[in-house]
Amino acid sequence: MTTIRDVAERAGVATSTVSHVVNGTRNVDPVLAERVKAAITELGYRPNALARSMRRGRTHTVGLIIPDIANPFFSDLARAFEDAALGAGYSTIICNSDGDEQKESGYLEVLLSKKVDGLVLIGDSQTSESLRHAVEEGPPTIAVDRALDDMPVSQVMVDNIGGGLIAGRHLLDLGHRDIGVIAGPDGLGASAKRLEGFIRALSEAGLTVREERVFRGDFRAASGRAVIKRWLEADSLPSAVFAANDLMAIGALSAAHAAGIPVPSRLSVVGFDGIPFGADVSPALTTVTQPTAEIATTAVAMLLERLRDREAPLQKTEFSVSLLVRESSAEVGLQSDSPEPANVPSRRVGHGRVVVHPLQRRG
Repeated sequence: MTTIRDVAERAGVATSTVSHVVNGTRNVDPVLAERVKAAITELGYRPNALARSMRRGRTHTVGLIIPDIANPFFSDLARAFEDAALGAGYSTIICNSDGDEQKESGYLEVLLSKKVDGLVLIGDSQTSESLRHAVEEGPPTIAVDRALDDMPVSQVMVDNIGGGLIAGRHLLDLGHRDIGVIAGPDGLGASAKRLEGFIRALSEAGLTVREERVFRGDFRAASGRAVIKRWLEADSLPSAVFAANDLMAIGALSAAHAAGIPVPSRLSVVGFDGIPFGADVSPALTTVTQPTAEIATTAVAMLLERLRDREAPLQKTEFSVSLLVRESSAEVGLQSDSPEPANVPSRRVGHGRVVVHPLQRRG
């Protein structure tokens, strides 16, 4: 492996001269500088960027932990974050935790050992001691759609309650009263809030959610298929379904299609996330959309602010969501025996505002 000493010997200069040329830390005689550059080219020398960054106290890398890279929403969000971070001069190390506390703890150790300049935690998970240690003793940390109010982190949140609310109101406005819910995993904040918003919508209409109409999924398509099959086996299919994410909604669409259940003429389906693939399924999925690009760029901006000043006030930004109405939902009164989806033009409902406010540390 070529070293800085090899370059110095080839160019006939001191190693400090090579260092000044490589790092631009001091003006070097142009003739000597050209000899050094020629030697670097001839020997194929590559400076140790990590060591140089460490000497300067920065590695220009950030660690990004997401719960499921196979979920298009999280992969799109990770891509948007990576692009924004790269534009600011930072490389991103992406880690997939599968929502597993032990796996997340292992990745935190790896990222801290690599001296990343910052951490970004996307999505819900249980709070572990290793997480608390990393946040309190490690580099600046940003939480995305993950409530860590008792830790020194800035947060980018989504109005999940509002999303469940507009999904419920949409189905109620279409005349549905027998509505099933495919909720997310128990214990996850985002899932609970989406269900809370949906229940609030029904409560506004004087209705309650029956226990047998709420099933827990795992945010994957297979669980959406399983719930529809379960209702069909019990001969108790509702007229509409709200799924807490798009993958489970698409799974529900798949199961309905396999069983010959026409959507939306027999079953209306609404998802949550707004993944691009939802526009390509048939019928196109009605969904609560999240502003992925804005979430990512805001998280990067927050992280850069914390990197510039560790004492800067913590912030919490909450993004509103909107309902994108497509073909998979229809009025009860318009239901027919036709298996073909209604040709309904897409429209967006309830596009909201962004709320930014200081986040006070507890304790």
